Amino acid sequence: MSYKRVLLNTSLLTIASTFTAILGFIISILIGRKLGTVLYGQYSFALAFVNLFVVFLDLGTHTVMIRDIARIPSKTISFLSSIISIKLISSLVTFILIFTSSYFLSDIHTTVVLSSCAMIIYSFFSLFQSCFNAHQMMIHHALLTIFNKVLLSTMILVVSFTSLLSVHYLLLAHIVSSSILCIISLILVVNYFGTISFSWDPSKWFYFLQQGLPFATSSILVVLCTKIDISMLKLMDSDSATGLYDAASKLATVVLLLPSNVSTAVFPALSSSFHSDRTQFNDYFNKSLHLLILMALPFGIIVMLLSNPITMFIWGPSFIDAHRSLSFLAWTVSLQFITSLFSLCMNASDRQKTVLLITFFAVLLNIILNIIFIPLYGHPGASFTTLVTNVYFLLSFTFLIRSHIDYVKLLLLIARIVPSCIGLFAFITFYRSHSIILLIPIGIIVYILLILPFHYTFVLSLVKILLYRTFNLLKRIGIYSLYLPTKI
Repeated sequence: MSYKRVLLNTSLLTIASTFTAILGFIISILIGRKLGTVLYGQYSFALAFVNLFVVFLDLGTHTVMIRDIARIPSKTISFLSSIISIKLISSLVTFILIFTSSYFLSDIHTTVVLSSCAMIIYSFFSLFQSCFNAHQMMIHHALLTIFNKVLLSTMILVVSFTSLLSVHYLLLAHIVSSSILCIISLILVVNYFGTISFSWDPSKWFYFLQQGLPFATSSILVVLCTKIDISMLKLMDSDSATGLYDAASKLATVVLLLPSNVSTAVFPALSSSFHSDRTQFNDYFNKSLHLLILMALPFGIIVMLLSNPITMFIWGPSFIDAHRSLSFLAWTVSLQFITSLFSLCMNASDRQKTVLLITFFAVLLNIILNIIFIPLYGHPGASFTTLVTNVYFLLSFTFLIRSHIDYVKLLLLIARIVPSCIGLFAFITFYRSHSIILLIPIGIIVYILLILPFHYTFVLSLVKILLYRTFNLLKRIGIYSLYLPTKI
C-alpha cells in the first residue's frame, strides 16, 4: 500500500470519527434534555448493558477476517461466508442471554430487548464494513459511518420533537437506522466482492474462533472497563444516578479525540523506530508526552473549576448534580491523555500481553471500588473509582516504560508548566462568575500566552511540523499543489 493511500485513509477515518463523535454528543445532549435524568438513565443503561454482551457477537472474528482478507483478497467471500454463519449462531445465543438476564430488570425488560436488537443488527453492519477496511476502501467505511450517524440523528430528532418521544421509540430509531445501513452495506459488498453464501465447515469455524480468542479477550476487558460503571450504578443506585453519570462522561468521549488523533499519528513512527533506532523512539515518545501534558493539565483545571456552569450550559438545570461527577472525570480524562500514549508505547514495543494483564487487574479494581463507593456516594463514587483506576493505569505503565522516559526533561517540563497552570487556575477562579462561552476561550488563550516563554522552542517547532504535514498531506493526495522542502 502506498504512502499516499495511508495518508488518505488516516484522514478519512479521522474525519469520520470526529464528525460522528461530535454529532453523537450533540444528539445525546438533546435526548438528555428531552427525557430528563430518570428516563435518560434508563436509555443509557440499556445501551451500556447490551454492550457488555457485544463481544459474544464478534468473538474476535472481525479482526481476524480483516487480517486474512488483507493477505488473501481473493478469498473475501469465502472468509465472509464462514463468519456470517458463525455470527448467525452467536447472535441467537447472545439474544437469548440478554433476554434471559433482562428478566432480572423487570422495570426495563422491553427497553433492554429493543437495545439488544439494535446492537445485533449493527454488528452485521460492522461486519460488512470490515470487508472495506480489509481492502483499504476507507472511503466506503467513512461514508457509511457518517451516513449511519446522520440517519440515526435525523430519526432521533423526529422522535424528540413529536408526541412519539419515549425511550422505546428512540431505540426503534436505532433499529431502523442500523437495518437500513446493514442492507446498503450488504448490497455494496455483493456488488464489489460477489454473492455471499453460508458456510457450515467446522474446520473454518474452529480456525476463526481460535484465532479470534485473543482479540475477544481484549475486547471483553475493554468493554468491562468502559461500560461496567453505568450498569453497576443502575443495579446499585438508581436510574437518575445512571443518567447523571452518563451525562458527565459523555464530554470525555469527545475530548479524548485529541489524544486519539495524536496516537494515530505517532504510532507508526513508534512502531518502526523501536526496532531500528531506539534513540529516535525515545525522542518521538518524549516529544509526544510533552505535547499531551501541555494539553491535559489545562483541561483538568478548566473543567474542574467550571464543572457547575459547564453542566448547566450543556445539559440544563435537571442535570446540575452531574457536575460532582464531572469534577472527577475531568482529571480522569487528563490522565487518559497520558496513559493512551503509554499504552501505545507498550504496544509498539510488542508488549500487548502485558497491557492485557494490566487491564485485567484494572477491571477487578474498578469493580471492587464501585461495590464500595457507589452505595456510599452514588454517581460521584463511580467517578472517583474511574479516576483511581486511571491512576493505577498511569503508575503501572510508568513503571514498565521507565527506561524510555527522560526524567530530567520530564521534571524540567513539569517545573515549567506549573507557573502556567497556577496562572490559569487564578484567572479562572477570579472570573468564574462570567459566562463560560467567553471564559473558556479566553482562559485557553491566557494559558497559551503563559506557556510561550517557557516552551517557545517546542511550540514553534510543533507549529512548523503541523503546517508542513498539512500542506504535504494536501499535496500528496492531490488537493494542494505546492513545492515544499524535504525538511524543515
